[in-house]
Amino acid sequence: MGLARTQTVHKTLVLAVALLAIVAWLRLHYARLTPQHSALHVHPDDATGVQYFDVTEIRANFTLDDLESALARKRELLAQYPADDFSTFGRRVRAYVKMHSMLLALDDPAFLRRITSCSSPLAGCLYTNTDTDNSDTSPYARLLIDEFRTFLTTYEHSLFPFLSRSGGDFPSAAHLYRTFTHSPRTRGIAIAVGNAQVRMAMVAIRSVRASGCTLPIEIMYGGDDDLSPDNRDKLLSFASGSEGGGDGYDVVTRDVLSLMDNSRVGAWGWALKPFAVLFASFSEVLFMDSDVLWFANPDEVFADAVFVETGTLFFTDRRTLFGISDASYTFATSLLSSSLRPVPASLRSNNAILARTSTHQQESGVLAVDKTRLTSLYGLLAACKLNSFPERDEVYKLVFGDKETFWLGWEAAGASYANRAYGWSPWSAAQVGYAVRGDQDPEAVVIHNNWTAIAPPAKFWGVDLKQVQVQKQARRLCSAQMAHLDASGTRLLWLNGGPLRDKFLGRPDNYSSPVVSPTHWAVEHHSRWEMFSHSIACLYLKPGSGPDVLDGGTFVDGTGTYAEDVRSEHGDGHSKGAKAIQYVGNEDGGVGGAIAHRLSVEEVKLFKELEGWWAETEKAR
Repeated sequence: MGLARTQTVHKTLVLAVALLAIVAWLRLHYARLTPQHSALHVHPDDATGVQYFDVTEIRANFTLDDLESALARKRELLAQYPADDFSTFGRRVRAYVKMHSMLLALDDPAFLRRITSCSSPLAGCLYTNTDTDNSDTSPYARLLIDEFRTFLTTYEHSLFPFLSRSGGDFPSAAHLYRTFTHSPRTRGIAIAVGNAQVRMAMVAIRSVRASGCTLPIEIMYGGDDDLSPDNRDKLLSFASGSEGGGDGYDVVTRDVLSLMDNSRVGAWGWALKPFAVLFASFSEVLFMDSDVLWFANPDEVFADAVFVETGTLFFTDRRTLFGISDASYTFATSLLSSSLRPVPASLRSNNAILARTSTHQQESGVLAVDKTRLTSLYGLLAACKLNSFPERDEVYKLVFGDKETFWLGWEAAGASYANRAYGWSPWSAAQVGYAVRGDQDPEAVVIHNNWTAIAPPAKFWGVDLKQVQVQKQARRLCSAQMAHLDASGTRLLWLNGGPLRDKFLGRPDNYSSPVVSPTHWAVEHHSRWEMFSHSIACLYLKPGSGPDVLDGGTFVDGTGTYAEDVRSEHGDGHSKGAKAIQYVGNEDGGVGGAIAHRLSVEEVKLFKELEGWWAETEKAR
């Protein structure tokens, strides 16, 4: 009798185990076959949308089926792909974004309890307990979530290896994001500085403080080879004294490489910039190059309507300088979600690269990012990846350094401009510089202050002189400095290029160039650019708009279309990108419609200060 009872119990246990296995198998396979999954299913070609960046909305639609679908793609997502396959890169990033958003949704204890409770018919339990408060937890659901978390960690380190630093401060993107969103939120400035830019950075800091801005500043660098301990001490000493306009507490140095795993990334130079933005300690960060100078308070950037709406503010580069190659255009569009190909008008109208008219769209000398927004987190991660080895070597063949990788990172992450996930300043780039006639040498004017007329050659840059207005009647603004306008589009906000006429003469130990002292500025407005050595650029002005330039360098503002009142008429920057960029137009005289503005008293003030500031850096070095 006892033996029979034992055999019965044994058979019952075997049957129960078999039933559990069958239920688990049915659960696993039936879930993948049913069409009633939520919109969160991880598919790389899914349309972009704000639903992937709204954790509250994710929780409203989340089921365990979403985790099963993600895990079913492990082999596919972890497979290697060529460094120049940017279409696959974009799909991998967007797949990560959707999965990581689900991971953040699981951080809520109440939500986690709900989807793992046997009160849910989808939790994989043998029964359903309608009493949520007293319901058992589904072992199947717990195992599934644990497996998902383990896989996502592996996938994250595969896609973004810079986050895999052993014992680092930021072991995961989720941990990094929590540091940004933790109260109180902080705001500050990050400046990328290397050994060759120390004196430039000193002037940049002086400019920030002279504008009335008191935001804390973090000097970001990439190890001792990038910025030596001696130079770090010089920067901090300068910033803490009266020369730097600070008290020491508001300027610190941070080694970006100490915050990340650089062994598989190889970030240096330009490539460090997105990492500096990502790892700056501020929730809202204003990044600036070391050669940036401010006409107004940098705080204005955070008050800009574009930043308030999107959590970003990006500025444009010289968008009428060069055309775009097929390879560069294909690269940019391959990063877009499949739902944005062919490129819609909403993207083409504000982006010269996607409009296929220029190889330049973004100027990354200044940008602002609110890292408490998930769109910013994922956009920055993708931007960092584009600046990592081996992808970086392919990217830099197609665009100029890091410049385009910021907005492209947002697009690759599915945080598209089409959904206002990032934003551009509505005003085109501007040139601030010296008025130069067509028969004067821009390099001689800018570098040596020499306005002597030169005998024109039969050809000028391969074009007959009679075909374009490059002789004496042509007017250009020339310098190594490019500027950008404030939110109103009526005044200058910042420039890059540094305080010198030529920042390459004698750099960095014995600068021999005088300080720049320009007289005019003009917005690009579809006008033609020319580039010369030493990063000197010339922007052609609308014919007949002045100013007239004498051989000695003095100028006389023209009459007719040029007068001080053109500031109100033309100071808005003209183009918001709504028109196709082109060089010619009868209404613009064939070379564009850029109008020169005389620097205002406030704008001249910055350049008057530069002489003294530059002298202070000489003492500090």
